[in-house]
Parts: sequence; structure tokens; C-alpha cells
Amino acid sequence: MNKFTITFFLLLLTYTLPIFATNNAISKNKEIAIYNTDTCDIIYLRDGTTIKAKVEEVSETKIKYKNYNNLEGPSYIITKNKVLRIKYANGTSEIVNISRKKYDAYSIVGFISGIVGLIIFGLPLGAVSLIFGVIAVSRINRKKTKGKVLALFSIVLGFIDVVGVLIYLSNQ
Repeated sequence: MNKFTITFFLLLLTYTLPIFATNNAISKNKEIAIYNTDTCDIIYLRDGTTIKAKVEEVSETKIKYKNYNNLEGPSYIITKNKVLRIKYANGTSEIVNISRKKYDAYSIVGFISGIVGLIIFGLPLGAVSLIFGVIAVSRINRKKTKGKVLALFSIVLGFIDVVGVLIYLSNQ
């Protein structure tokens, strides 16, 4: 072969080999990216970050998952109030709703009647406050709702109101 042919092939290899290697690396990265998003769950947090994971369990208040880079490693737990949604590997998506406990109505009514009864010293309102407070405490313990402090205050206010009215009536 002459020098021109050898030089031509060397220049051709010099310029095409890096291009071929770069294209091959890019295609491998695309395959990895496609593989990652197709086989892992993605947890979107409320602060904007994402976690690539394998979700194991979703309970009322927590999500248990394994980090996607280490499926044989430890399980992690995150509270639901930090999570916006979960996109599963099969394509389905779940929006995470935070269940908020409501206040028990009996505790609110008992507290209000206790305050009003204390202001006007009404025996019926004190008794209502006392009864509603006791009912509210038992309902809160059974249903796990909020308002236990209000219920206890309505019992105390009802008791003070009833005792105050009885003392007032006994002095007349």
C-alpha cells in the first residue's frame, strides 16, 4: 500500500473512532435510563425532590420502601405528609391524601355550653357541658378523633358551673 492509503485510513480511524465510541456510550446511557424508569417506582415529595424506589407498603400514615440502587439493603419509612404522589413501575399513579382527624362535635358543643354557662351561671348549661364532655371523651377514645382537651375543659367548666350555681342557690 502506498503512503496515501495508509494515511487516509489512519485519519479515518482517528476521526470516526471517537464518534463511534461517543454514540455507543450515549445509547448505553439511554438504555440504562429507560431500564430505570420502567422498573422502579418514583416517589414525588412535596418539597420537589424525587426518590427512585421499590415501594413495599403503603399504610395510613407511612410509606415503606427500598432504595432502587440497593434493593437488598435496608427498608426506609417516610411519613405520608411529606409525599405528594407515587408513580408505580406499572404506570399507575397514586396521589397521597393525608387523612386529617376531625374534632368531635360533642366536645365543641360541651366546651361552648360550659363557657356560656359559666358567664351567665345557668344550671342547665353546666349540666349540658358536663354530660357532653363525658360523652365526648368516650367517643374520642373509641373513634380516635381530636378534641380530648376540649372535652376535658367542658367537663371542668360544667362542674364549676354546676357547683357555682348550687352555691349561689344555697346562699339565697
